[in-house]
Amino acid sequence: MVQVLSVSQGPCGIIGVICIRPDCMLQFLVSVVIAIVCTFVITIVFAKTIGRKQLATL
Repeated sequence: MVQVLSVSQGPCGIIGVICIRPDCMLQFLVSVVIAIVCTFVITIVFAKTIGRKQLATL
């Protein structure tokens, strides 16, 4: 989607920075930040939803 290219196959995620080409670094870091923020938001939404359901059954 954003055409991030790596130098070689290797680790992914935050430590994947070691194998990303320098000209694609900004796109990679933006993608990692988006993934981390989405994960936290979804976790908070699920926690609040499940918490409400558990309180309703008490």
